[in-house]
Amino acid sequence: MATLANLQATVIGPLSPADFSGATAIQTAINAGFNGIDDAAVADTIVGVEMLNVLGNAYVVVFYKAS
Repeated sequence: MATLANLQATVIGPLSPADFSGATAIQTAINAGFNGIDDAAVADTIVGVEMLNVLGNAYVVVFYKAS
């Protein structure tokens, strides 16, 4: 049976509507969030990504397998 003991999540955001006005700003913010994950088991361990919208702000939730 598989174990989910090392499954982690990190939240990137809030990303305001103004962040989406230019591709560079939103790409930089999202890349910084992914680069901030420093306890992943290996580079290809992302399990899933969800986008949430709360009060007009966007949040990216990244689920990954930690080492």
